[in-house]
Amino acid sequence: MKKAIKASVGVNNKKSYTLLPAAECQNIYELAQTLARNTKCGVSAELCARAAILRRAFEKSPGDEYWERVDKLLKDLREKGKHDPKLIANLVKNLLKKDHGKYGTNDYQIRDQDQSDLQTAMDEVLESQVLGEGDDARSDRVEDGDSTGGSADKRWGWGFGAEHKWD
Repeated sequence: MKKAIKASVGVNNKKSYTLLPAAECQNIYELAQTLARNTKCGVSAELCARAAILRRAFEKSPGDEYWERVDKLLKDLREKGKHDPKLIANLVKNLLKKDHGKYGTNDYQIRDQDQSDLQTAMDEVLESQVLGEGDDARSDRVEDGDSTGGSADKRWGWGFGAEHKWD
């Protein structure tokens, strides 16, 4: 996964790694497609948001400290969002918008695909990590089915809906 993130913003030469100009990097949708390749996961706004988190961590710590940076970024999102799923979702949306504006071409639209059982299970695991074990904020999930998005939208409170068109 880290290799895909690294390749999305630079190229390996024989003995060195060179960052590409932002306009030549993979956009977030292409990166999400790369990450989902050979899996049962579909590309969705939520997956793009997660990829943006991973890429942001790579920007800050591209070396051996990468996964520690991912953990710190997730912790910071929880703390800055006061463990409120809606606030956390807004922070993640802003991170996704920044990534969208910075990297690659921005002439695409993310259409959510139906989630597989595997992806749903992974979302539940990730949710427990983002919200923390036993966190009461989990009770704020949308359970009534009135959300316009898929099941991940209900659990995470992303609010992207069935498709997300960039401004």
